[in-house]
Order: sequence, then structure tokens, then C-alpha cells
Amino acid sequence: MYKQLGRILLVTLLALFAVGLRADTCSFSLSSYSQSFDANGGTDGVAVSTSPSSGCSWTAVSNNPDWITVILITRDGATFVSYSVAANSGEARTGTMTIAGLTFTVTQNSGFNTATGSNVTVQLGAIALNFANVTALGTTRVLPTPPPITPPNPISPNGPPIMPPGFTIFGPSPPPIMPGFSVDIWTTATVTGPIFVTFDLGALPNPPPITPPNPITPQVFSRLRVLHGERLSPGAPPIFVDRTTPPNPITPPNPIQPIFSRVSSLSPFVIAQMSDKIVFSSTRDGNSEIYSTNSDGTGAIRLTNNPAVDVFPAWSPDRSKIAFTSNRSGSFEIYSMNADGSSPVRLTTNALIDGGPAWSPDGLKIAFTSDRDGNFEIYSMNADGTGLTRQTNNPAVDTKPTWSPDGTKIAFTSHRNGNFEIYSMNADGTGVTRLTNNSAVDISPAWSPDGSKIAFASNRDGNFEIYAMNADGSSPVRLTSNPAVDGEPAWSPDGAKIVFSSNRDGVFNLEVYVMNADGSGQTRLTMNPAIDISPQW
Repeated sequence: MYKQLGRILLVTLLALFAVGLRADTCSFSLSSYSQSFDANGGTDGVAVSTSPSSGCSWTAVSNNPDWITVILITRDGATFVSYSVAANSGEARTGTMTIAGLTFTVTQNSGFNTATGSNVTVQLGAIALNFANVTALGTTRVLPTPPPITPPNPISPNGPPIMPPGFTIFGPSPPPIMPGFSVDIWTTATVTGPIFVTFDLGALPNPPPITPPNPITPQVFSRLRVLHGERLSPGAPPIFVDRTTPPNPITPPNPIQPIFSRVSSLSPFVIAQMSDKIVFSSTRDGNSEIYSTNSDGTGAIRLTNNPAVDVFPAWSPDRSKIAFTSNRSGSFEIYSMNADGSSPVRLTTNALIDGGPAWSPDGLKIAFTSDRDGNFEIYSMNADGTGLTRQTNNPAVDTKPTWSPDGTKIAFTSHRNGNFEIYSMNADGTGVTRLTNNSAVDISPAWSPDGSKIAFASNRDGNFEIYAMNADGSSPVRLTSNPAVDGEPAWSPDGAKIVFSSNRDGVFNLEVYVMNADGSGQTRLTMNPAIDISPQW
């Protein structure tokens, strides 16, 4: 019996010695010991060789699991370790994996693909974004599937997220068109507008063919509603909102042309550009009140109801408020109310006239006209009525302020050179520049959403018509042409249309009309014998 036990013990000891000897003699090597990735990340692998080829065990672990993920780990003998590297939206970084006791190093380029400066272009596959001004570098990306929007997000408080129908997935190497997908564009850079978003169909690997008699009409891109300016959670990147405009139809043999959209700036207010409501003032119920209507003229709703005069409504950038002028307190003052007409609040208080409010693009300030210092000048104040600042100071009449989309300038009407002309100035009142120069009356400027144009009313051709000019005053173009009075132009949020007032249906019957930005397609929106004026989209 003791001999048998001794034999078993000897065999066990020999086995343990053999295992220890084998462990001491196992060696490992990797096919490579480092790999570099660009900011987009990706997947790769490394081969592990062992000697001897069997009986040697090892493990593979990531030392930076937040961005390096090991897909295949423990194996016996020679094998291949797969791993993935997440996209980088920050500084360049270095991480490691420990594979079979050996160090494998992963380096990744910075995700800051958006440099600081003016006129910065970021190319993302078939999408190009051009930023007018970037003050802090960051990362701009196009994601194939957008993150969800959950309540109480104001864009979609009670339902599914608002996303564009029929979109194509784009990436660094854009695939062929696959309708039915959505795309999310976001940036962590600090950006002011305008922002130009270009979709170049010709950049696709397989551009859509031009087949007679059908021209290229990229309906798949006809509306872009990528969310803009909102943050899905604290610290999350901001996202966009705007609408694309397709190009003119392209017929053979013309080359494929891109379509584009213009975004005014990276601010939450741009969310409101999905609004299809127009506000205006009307006497249809006996005295001047504020109304809203759908952009096709249907569904008019009275928002104010009192015996005073309520005029000159102006949407706040986020469409949650309407500023307006009222004499309900005895003198004309600036008021603000909710978009449904509730909770009116008086913002100015003096015995003279305050009127014609205009919100700054960030919604923090309101510019307006006042004669509180003896003649009509341009003033600004905080949106709650505090912080009153006089912006102009001369003995002439300065009136009708309108902000540039980036908030850096204010255009206005002035009589300072003997007749009414359009001027612009910096938002602090400096740098006054005359934009129009003729003996006629030029009034009521309205800056286009992309900042490139200013619409205005002028009687330079004998009666008041609507014109548009470049933002520097060059190249004025007449948009309306009839013997009536056309005035008070205001742009649609996407810049595709202009709403205005006209008495073309009777001298004392002013109505609200809409037309395309080039003056075509003029359509009457309101229809009653009262006075409907001062529309704002």
C-alpha cells in the first residue's frame, strides 16, 4: 500500500514539475506592438504567436476600456486578437492593451477637425460644412443614426424625435444613396454663423445617373431637419436645425451640382425655424390686435384682446414669446407675451413712444425705437426690460431696427442725410454705414436668415415696392411691381419666402401676402375688409 502511495506521489510531483517547466519555457510574440488611428477610430487586430505552439495560455485585456475594446481574448496557442477603437472628439490620446503579458500601444489623432478662424470648411464625405467664424476648436461629425430626443426636450416634448425622412447615411467614405435613413450633424466647436451645409451628390461613390427625360431633382434631400442648437444631455454636443434648398433641375449634359442649406448660427433659437406660424396685427375685430396664422393663411387666431392698440408683433428666436407695441397703459410701450397670447408683461415705462421691437438672434436683447430723448432713436434692452442702452444719437429720425443673424449688426432706417435711407451699425451702435443712397424713401429693412441679403421697401420707382439687396447695399433688385403700396417685408425662417403687406386689393384694405424670395409666386394670405399689417414669420 505504501509503495502504491509513493508511486502516486512521485507521478504527481513529476507532472507538476513538467507543468512548471512548460510554463517557464512558453514564450509569446505579437505581429506588431503598436497601431495608430485617426479620429474616426475603427477596428484592427494583432496576431499572437506562442512557443511551443500549444499548451500555453494567455489573456488580452484593455487598459483603456473606455475607448479601446478587446473583442477576442483568452486562447490556447497562436491566435488573432481583434479590438475596436472608439471615435475621438477630443485631444490626441494614447492607450494600451496587455496581450499575453506584452504591451500593445494604441495612438489616436485628435478629434478636433474644426480649426479656429474665419471661413472654416470641414469636409465629411459628401457633406461639406463651412463656418463663417470658429472661436474655439472642436469636433464636427456626421453620425449615421441620430441619438433619441427624450422629454422634456422642447423640440419633441411628448413624442418621437423630429428627424428628416428619406435621408442618406454619410460618413468619411460616403456609401451609395440609401433612402430611409437619417443623419445627425453636430459640432463641439464654438461657432457663429452663417453656416453653409452642402450635400454634393457628385462626391458619392456611385452618383445618381442623369436619365432623360428626368432631370436630377434630389428629393431625398429636399428637406433637412437635423436638430440644431439643442443639447440632448448636459455636456452633450449641440445639434443643428435647418432646411435644405434643392438646386434648379439639372438636365444632361450638365454636371451634378450640390444642394445646400444655410444655418444662421449655433444657438438654440434656430429650433424655432421649424415654425410655420406668421404673426401680424389686424383691425378685423374692431381695433388693432395681434393675431397668428398658419403660413398658408389658414387658422387665424386672435392673441390679444383689449380696447387698446396692439401692433408690430415680433417673434422671439425660440418662438416662445412675442414682443409687441401697445398703448394699453396710456402711452405706446413695448410688451412681451407668451406665444399663445397669455401672460403679457410690460417691458418699458415712460410717457413717450416706444415701439417696433426686434429680438436679437440669441433672444437676450430687444432693439426698438423711442423718442424718449426728444427724437426717435434706436435703443436696446435686455429681454426682461432691464439694461436700457441708447444705440444711435443724432437729431434725425432713426427707426425700424433689425438684427443681423449673427447678432453683430443692426440695420435700420434713418433720415440723417435728408431723406429716409437704410443704414447698418455694429450692435453696440458704432460703425454706422449707409447702405442705400438715392433721393427716394427706403424703409423697413429685414435681414435674411443667412445674412446675405436685406429686404426693404422703397418708392424709388414711383410707388412703394419690395426690394432686396446684398447686405452691403449692393445689387438692389425689385421684387414686386404693381401700382399699390407694398411694404413691411419679413423673411421666412428658411429664407425661401418673404411675407409683406399690400393694399393692392383696395386703398384702405391692407392685407398680408407672401412670395418667393425672388419675387415670384405672390399669394394673398389674409382676406377681409379690415387692415392686416406688420407680418412677421
